Amino acid sequence: SPRTRKVAFNLKMEDRWFRHFLKHEVANWAWDPMLAAHCIDNRPDICGLKFQAFVNLGVSTYNANVDPYLKSPKGSHYNRIEEIELGTLLLYGGTDTYCTQWLAEFQRQLMGYEEN
Repeated sequence: SPRTRKVAFNLKMEDRWFRHFLKHEVANWAWDPMLAAHCIDNRPDICGLKFQAFVNLGVSTYNANVDPYLKSPKGSHYNRIEEIELGTLLLYGGTDTYCTQWLAEFQRQLMGYEEN
């Protein structure tokens, strides 16, 4: 729906992925917490979702069970995401999504785009 504002962490990558694989554009992108993190504090290596969720929202590490599968083994260009148990993968994806939205709301208030 073009009436619904969409949020994506690293919006540029998400938009390109969506256009390439789904052959469709997303209507009404509204906020990118990664870009907002760069605007708030542009020091290197602190604008990733996991770090921002921990520092700003107090969300502890939630990717320990998934991280080993997201890295490519030596000599391969592919990760091993298909090997992750489905419930673990869904919990990880849901937590990523929840943190992205929560962080967007926090940043919008911090930057004066929304009232408390």
